[in-house]
Amino acid sequence: MDLVEPKYRKRTSDEIIAELREKVQPISGISKLAFSKIATGPPTGKPVEVKVKGKYLDELQEVAELVKAQLRKMGGVTDVNDDFEPGKKEIRIHVDEDKAALLGLDVFQIAGTVRTAFEGTKATVFRDGDEEVDVVVRFRGDEREKLSDIERMRIASRSGGMIPFGNVASISIERGYSEIKRFEGDRAITVSADIDESVTSAAEVNRKLEERFTGIEERYPGYRLDFRGEMMEFKDAFSSLGRLFVVGILLMYLILGTQFRSWVQPLIIMFTLPFAFIGAMIGLLIGRDPFSITTLFGIVALAGVVVNDSIVLIDFINKARARSVAKWKAIVSGGRLRLRPIILTSVTTILGLLPMAIGLGGKSETWGPLANTIVWGLAAATFLTLFVIPCLYAIVDDVGRKLHVGRFNGYHEEKIGGDG
Repeated sequence: MDLVEPKYRKRTSDEIIAELREKVQPISGISKLAFSKIATGPPTGKPVEVKVKGKYLDELQEVAELVKAQLRKMGGVTDVNDDFEPGKKEIRIHVDEDKAALLGLDVFQIAGTVRTAFEGTKATVFRDGDEEVDVVVRFRGDEREKLSDIERMRIASRSGGMIPFGNVASISIERGYSEIKRFEGDRAITVSADIDESVTSAAEVNRKLEERFTGIEERYPGYRLDFRGEMMEFKDAFSSLGRLFVVGILLMYLILGTQFRSWVQPLIIMFTLPFAFIGAMIGLLIGRDPFSITTLFGIVALAGVVVNDSIVLIDFINKARARSVAKWKAIVSGGRLRLRPIILTSVTTILGLLPMAIGLGGKSETWGPLANTIVWGLAAATFLTLFVIPCLYAIVDDVGRKLHVGRFNGYHEEKIGGDG
């Protein structure tokens, strides 16, 4: 179902789905029912996703049904389904191997006889000039139409006797499997569900499921539950991005240290990062945006943007002091003369992302939180850069003097009059 843009309708997609679900659920005969929104951005799984792993499919189905029943009891959980697809009905022949062995038969003989009777076996080749035609031997058409035709079959034993089929085997009609899915080497059935975030959360649902099925291996030895879903994907992404973020921060520190010829001033510059993250979190709260994978992308991008203002300010102060300008005069001049470039640099970025952040023309559920993260984080970092960074610079400089640290601020410290 394609919807018009949000600005042209009064209801959200979630409200429309809730109404459709309410109207469709009473219809009988529906085996599976699920509603989903087509979302842009990185692919994500269902909010709740449990993989039931084990050896035999019958037991897997049984455990999966227990999980589904438990999910249906929880408030705020909808569209409970699994990915098991039953196959077509199959005729299965069950051989009593002990009886067959006593009568001089084995499974291969019985299977071969049934196959010959219905599919046929190539006996010879008939040649008609240059053309060769296979001669296939099998039962007549009217003798292979019903299950009773199989039961009336006789199978030749090694001793030459003809053994009735019913003496060594039985027939049943059972549902087969369209496919057998595996996860981490084990057969698995995935149970999934959506949630109403106004009622519950994926973390809460997973916690209740873990409590309920803690002793599942005692009742079903060899069978276990693996909790995945959106939360696990988010944790994996957070872990991966976290490692990359640390590497990025380290590289940034090394580059700044090389450029400023100081290993302390890069720490002053990077002190803006905590302020940026606080601003980003405030922006998410105000915009009521979820903390998602794309939000993490925004935070990583934000880390590389917010240091620019501090670099501009610290570089100006260093150059002023290198010209024998007193410390406090250099700091005040830096804040006054670099105010416009800092404001312009940040404001242009903020204004460029603001329409996406506030959703002018329709807010994107994927890219809106990313833009919101950068806008609020950059705004907070810019404001605090003008006040906190100069103070921190002065404090670090004073500490360096007391500790007599050479080249503490990237240049040789000299006595040049007063600092006032």
